[in-house]
Amino acid sequence: MADAVSPSLTFERRGDIGLLTLDRPHKRNALNDATILALEEFFRTPPQGIKAIVLTATGNHFCAGLDLSELGERDAVGGLHHSRMWHKALGEMADGTVPVIASLRGAVVGGGLELAAAAHIRVAERSTFFALPEGQRGLFVGGGASVRVPRLIGVARMQDMMLTGRVLTADEGERLGLTSYLVDDGGADDLALELAAKVAGNSPVTNYAVLQTLPAIAEIGPNEGLMMESLMAAVAQSSVEAKEKIADFLDGTGPKVKVAEKPTTAVAASAPAVLRPVPEDARKTSKLGAYLDWLDADRGHRFDDWKALQAWSSTDIEDFWESIWDYFGVVTHQPYETVLDARVMPGARWFPGALINYTEQSLGTEDDLDSVAVYGRSQTRGDVNMTFGALRDEVRRVRAGLIDLGVGRGDRVAGYLPNIPETLVAFLATVSIGAIWAACAPEFGSPSVIDRFDQVEPKVLFVVGGYKYGAKSIDRRDEVASIRAALPSVQAVVSVRYGDNVVEGSGVTPWVGLGTHESVTPGSLPDVEPVPFDHPLMVLFSSGTTGKPKAIVHGHGGILLETLKNHALHFDLGSGDTLSWFSTTAWMMWNTLVGGLLVRSSIVMMDGNPMYPDSSYQWRIAAETGATVMGMSPGVVMNARSEGFEPTQKFDLSAVRQFGAAGSPLPVEGYRWICERFGPGVLLNVGSGGTDVCTGIVQASPLTPVYDGEMSGASLGFAATAFDDAGNEIVGELGELVITEPVPSMPVKFWGDGDGSRYRSAYFEKYPGVWCHGDWIRFGESGGVVITGRSDATLNRGGVRLGTAEFYRVVDEMDGVRDSLVVHLEDDHGGMGRLMLFVVTDDGADVDDELRTSIATALRTALSPRHVPDDIRAVPVVPYNRTGKKLEIPVKRILLGADPSTVVSSGSLAQPDSLAAFAGAL
Repeated sequence: MADAVSPSLTFERRGDIGLLTLDRPHKRNALNDATILALEEFFRTPPQGIKAIVLTATGNHFCAGLDLSELGERDAVGGLHHSRMWHKALGEMADGTVPVIASLRGAVVGGGLELAAAAHIRVAERSTFFALPEGQRGLFVGGGASVRVPRLIGVARMQDMMLTGRVLTADEGERLGLTSYLVDDGGADDLALELAAKVAGNSPVTNYAVLQTLPAIAEIGPNEGLMMESLMAAVAQSSVEAKEKIADFLDGTGPKVKVAEKPTTAVAASAPAVLRPVPEDARKTSKLGAYLDWLDADRGHRFDDWKALQAWSSTDIEDFWESIWDYFGVVTHQPYETVLDARVMPGARWFPGALINYTEQSLGTEDDLDSVAVYGRSQTRGDVNMTFGALRDEVRRVRAGLIDLGVGRGDRVAGYLPNIPETLVAFLATVSIGAIWAACAPEFGSPSVIDRFDQVEPKVLFVVGGYKYGAKSIDRRDEVASIRAALPSVQAVVSVRYGDNVVEGSGVTPWVGLGTHESVTPGSLPDVEPVPFDHPLMVLFSSGTTGKPKAIVHGHGGILLETLKNHALHFDLGSGDTLSWFSTTAWMMWNTLVGGLLVRSSIVMMDGNPMYPDSSYQWRIAAETGATVMGMSPGVVMNARSEGFEPTQKFDLSAVRQFGAAGSPLPVEGYRWICERFGPGVLLNVGSGGTDVCTGIVQASPLTPVYDGEMSGASLGFAATAFDDAGNEIVGELGELVITEPVPSMPVKFWGDGDGSRYRSAYFEKYPGVWCHGDWIRFGESGGVVITGRSDATLNRGGVRLGTAEFYRVVDEMDGVRDSLVVHLEDDHGGMGRLMLFVVTDDGADVDDELRTSIATALRTALSPRHVPDDIRAVPVVPYNRTGKKLEIPVKRILLGADPSTVVSSGSLAQPDSLAAFAGAL
């Protein structure tokens, strides 16, 4: 008796064999959405006890792709959605634990051929023919998702079929591997069932090994086969009871193991230990819990756990982002027409029709006027505290001054400024007019600043003449002169007096001279220019370490909504809280810091040497300002750990509820160190995102556990996952970090990219319609997330990709090693290539044989033999950019012969001469 899996799919159990039948004969069994979804769900969780499956179809034909009449009803976006579902379904089938035998007859065409290719064994009747007619109709098989057919018949043969419409007979299909067995008409189902009975009679361990491990052996090498052989031998020699337990485990319910990234993948992907479970009172005491209560009461959405909430937020994206708008009471001068006009990437338009302004949301309420908005802490001058009332007055004054200087809507205003309250005021005053802000930190040299500001052609330039970095006085007046000379668009320069060096002269307006005629009631809100949701708010620049910096334009509404969501629901910030996070004005974390004002929190702006007079500096400032959320770079955390520093013993950090770390991967030892110092009362929030979306794509929340060495999962509103190179969603193994649905804080555009080609190339070239972020990531089945580095810096060792972060976790913990950097130089002929490790030794000496042996042994033991470098060399310093990221790609380019001066601007480097040691290293 067959059971309906869907209106177009039936399932019949015949002992331990399953018969799965496609049933749309009037459409030649064309694969509509219902069929695809049913196939995906069926193969994700196959029926208990089924040891083999026969896939067949009613009628005279096996299967085709989407019927043309149905295809004509779709728009382009619908087609992409269909293709993503289609490929996920085939992935569940091909990479599953139950063998599938396909019974083919008649037409096996288009997407139907891709479905047949996903089966493990194919039995075809002589009436069978294979075709790919999509190319003749302006389409692509599987919506571009086809990977299995070219693997079977070769790319050239598939090109021939698609370009010319060539049809392959059953005999030709057998020769090419499309058919495993060829039988007379009417005999395919019988032979398929006979073969299924043989397969079902195998040991479950054998079937599991063949399906799960053989692909890894074929694509990587013998290691996985040797491991599985050892396992099978152990099973063969074990007790009957042990065999039964293993058989029960593998019998249709075993874990799905795709192609191994490295021999230790299974260990690395296992569920991590929980360092901090979710507190029992987290929902009652957090702002996220209050939001959940509001969702239930106001919208009728009830979510009992984080997983359900995150899933809703990243699938019903229109409802979610509308709830953020309403919950936080976004002030609008004109209502929006709809939440999202179309789910497309790029090109999604959020809240069209709405008129808003970021500044208007950043200046607190009447109840906040006497509360501190900004704690300014500097090594150049004394402390500066500014209330919300004083902040309003300063923004209003500087706004008037900018208007006097001719600044209007759409003009660009740039700041060559440090992280001080004046920079915040200049930013808020600029965007209140509808002008566009851009900034560079004054530690940047003039060439790096010109590379950035010249792209946006600012009308007004804010500058300082210098600053102190620790005890050292830095004079930047010559740099300011060079920048002014290179920017003909600048009509006025505003000089902020900061320390002993002051920019003066012709065409310079002093900061205190702006808007002196402005006279209104103290503490009143400034006027603002209402602008559309996607009106440019600011231009953030990429690091410039792999080419000219990208000028990334973010809009008022996207940054406003994302920050409200992030700071309240993830950071748990609100009125009465204080956010302390060291940043320069060149890093997107500066925007995260000033965003604390949007939720009425105080913020701490620190300027100077983050390790002066010693490594306790940032911890001391957090204690002095009563920070409730504090954050810092992983490098500072690990430095404190290596020094044996005890922050919670030296300072009163009892106000801290959440500790953040971002900028580079935090080693597992850092997770443990923070959790041990602060205890279960403090949430460790390790996140990763970037300038591109100006927020965290993955991070923790008050309702997520803290895992040992792993981030807690995707942020609210982010449909973030991992893809393999073919565009399959993968879990438990490393892949490209992608976002499959639009997010409001995605860039509006790149400045100067009129046709959008650079923007599309940066994020959508690899997977059309899907944002590819460029990080190498693993989403664990338990929920934990690991980022091992940039995907373009991943070490491709003999066909196996290795993340750099796991490398550094081993090497940088070793005695005698202060820092390290690893690159891989590929072999054009497909060999192992050359893996090079550069280390900074504790004493600055060369790498001796003892240290070299110790490093090789540690990597071989902790990771694998593939991780052992071919060459280990000492360097005086490891190159970092100014946001603390190691520069593997520039080093690799230099090793391959590029001139260091053309690879990266010295102004983008934390230490300008840090690349010199790599020139001529080969």
